[in-house]
Amino acid sequence: MAPARALLAALALFAAAPAGAESVADFYKGKQITMGIPSSPGGDYDLRARMLSRFLGKHIPGNPTLVPKNMPAGVGLEAMNWLYNIAPRDGTAIEIAIATMVSNQAMGGQGVQFDAAKFIWLGNTTDSPDVVTAWYTTGIKSVEDAKKKELVVGAPGTATPSAYYPLMMNALLGTKFKIITGYPGGNDVNFAMERGEVGGRGSNSWASWKSTHPDWLKEKKIYILVQIALKRDPELADVPTMIELAKNEDDRKLM
Repeated sequence: MAPARALLAALALFAAAPAGAESVADFYKGKQITMGIPSSPGGDYDLRARMLSRFLGKHIPGNPTLVPKNMPAGVGLEAMNWLYNIAPRDGTAIEIAIATMVSNQAMGGQGVQFDAAKFIWLGNTTDSPDVVTAWYTTGIKSVEDAKKKELVVGAPGTATPSAYYPLMMNALLGTKFKIITGYPGGNDVNFAMERGEVGGRGSNSWASWKSTHPDWLKEKKIYILVQIALKRDPELADVPTMIELAKNEDDRKLM
């Protein structure tokens, strides 16, 4: 199975075939495809989904129009449950899925009303690593700093990477992350950092930081503490992967 980060923006679609002799182009001509988005507007998933919606229809026979639809309730659950139980099963509904929805199902997470194995996974928008971030006013610039001083990080929901990564590091590395959940989306966490409500973000992709807040990177308003990947990204050569920080082989395998 691909690492969790490779499922970050996987698309899910129920199998559908045009009835009778109708061609795919005939079926999709003049139709709309709903693009489910599991977060509030402005965050990484929302931006990726809206970018895909602008261009994906041109590559589907019949050139249907894709219509983005934000479904932030449950931070991933509402959108996945919608696709599985409510959305039409005729090829006119897709979703950009939060990576941890699959593991959330495997671990018996509350509110799961879908079977991820029955989706058709179409692709992924990036191989950029997820990163854990601290706001510059906290004085925390590394994982070692986070072992000595509590860092309050924001997370959209409890079954998202923003909650999972800090929890795992607390358990296995001895960091002192305090996780505040309940934000509708990642962009809301960004606003919370600016307001001083939280001191960091439990997860965001490196690609997203570069595209949405290059000014923060240039002005050193955020510090990348750790990257979640199988190997270091060349642009983050000085930032350790979570796997590298494991204290023993069992922890390394778990990470």
